[in-house]
Amino acid sequence: MKILFISDCSIAKGSNRIWVRDMGAHFSELGHSIETQLEAKAGDYDVVIFAKGHFSVEAVKRARTNNPLCVIGWINATVNPLDTIDSERSKYSCLDFFVVGSIEERDSLLPYMENILIFPLIETMYKKKKTHSNQSTITLGYHGNGVHLEEFFPHVTKAIEALSNEMSLKLIAVHAPEKNWEWTKGKPNIEVEQIAWELETVEDNLLRCDIGLVPGITPIQRDSQMDFFNKSKAIASEEISGYDTDYLLRFKNKSNAGRSFVFHQLHIPVVAAFMPSHFHILGNQDCGYLAHSQEGWLDGIRALAQSTDKRAAVAKAAFMEFERLYNPVDWAQRCLTQIKLLKEEKEVLV
Repeated sequence: MKILFISDCSIAKGSNRIWVRDMGAHFSELGHSIETQLEAKAGDYDVVIFAKGHFSVEAVKRARTNNPLCVIGWINATVNPLDTIDSERSKYSCLDFFVVGSIEERDSLLPYMENILIFPLIETMYKKKKTHSNQSTITLGYHGNGVHLEEFFPHVTKAIEALSNEMSLKLIAVHAPEKNWEWTKGKPNIEVEQIAWELETVEDNLLRCDIGLVPGITPIQRDSQMDFFNKSKAIASEEISGYDTDYLLRFKNKSNAGRSFVFHQLHIPVVAAFMPSHFHILGNQDCGYLAHSQEGWLDGIRALAQSTDKRAAVAKAAFMEFERLYNPVDWAQRCLTQIKLLKEEKEVLV
C-alpha cells in the first residue's frame, strides 16, 4: 500500500517520533510505500494518516474529494470533552479510523469512532543498557511532563521520605519545562535534580537512575471515598455498594505505559501506579512493582533499593517481557491488517 502521513515531521514531538517516524519505518519494513508531507493531497495513496495537530474536517474532505477510495485516519485523536458525543461523532464521521496508544484510550474513544487502531508508545531511540552496581545513594528517576510531578503527592512523596530515613536517596526528574510552573506540591524532602527533557540528552540522564518511578493521577484518599459512595447512592436508582477499605482508581483516558517502556528499554526497574496498561508487564512481580497506597510505593522502592542484584534481575525480566509483548513490527502489522480490511470494505462500497 501507498501510505501518506500528514505531519510537520518535528521529532521534538513524541507523537511524531512514535506514530510518524517509527511507525512509518515499520510500515516500510513490512513492504509498504511511505511518504510524509504537510498538505493533504491524497492523490493515488491508499491510506492518509493525519498526525496530531494536523487534523481538520476541511482537510479530510479535500483529501476525500481528491481520492474517494483512500482510507483516512487520525493519530492520537483529541476529542473535546465539552462537546456532546453526538456532535463529536458527526464531526469525525469523515474519518475511517483513529490511531491511539493504549487500551484505555481506545475504550474512551469508542463512543466517537468504531475503528480504533492501537500502536503503543514504543520508541526506537532508547538503545543503551543500564549497568547496575552498588551505590551509597540510590537514585530514583522520573521522566515526563513537569506538571505531572505533582502526581507524587501524597503517596509517592510520603513513601520516598519514609525510605530516606533508612538510606540515602536522590531523585532525578527529567521533564519538559512548564511555563509559569514550579514543582512545590508533593516535592519530596530529599535531594532533587530537575533536568530539562532534551532529545540529545534524555537517554544518558535516565541511565544515571537506579529505579524508575511512574506515578499516575493523584489517588482518591480513603477518607473521601465513602463520600463518593454515599453521594452515588443518593442519586442512583439502585444502591451502590462500597466499603471504606475499597480503592477508587483514577486514570486519564489517555493513560498508557509509555513512560514505563522507556525504563524497560534502558534496563531500569520500575515501580508504577495502578493503570491498566501497566499490568501487562508489571503485573508479574518478577518484572517490577505496581503500587497505589503509600505502603505499596514504599514496599516496591525499598525492595529494589536494597539489592543491586534484584534491580538487575527485575530490569532484565521486564525488558524480556517488553520485547515479547511490544515488538513494534508486530504492532505495525496489526494496524496494517486492520487498515487493509477497511480499504477492502471501502472498495466494495464505492
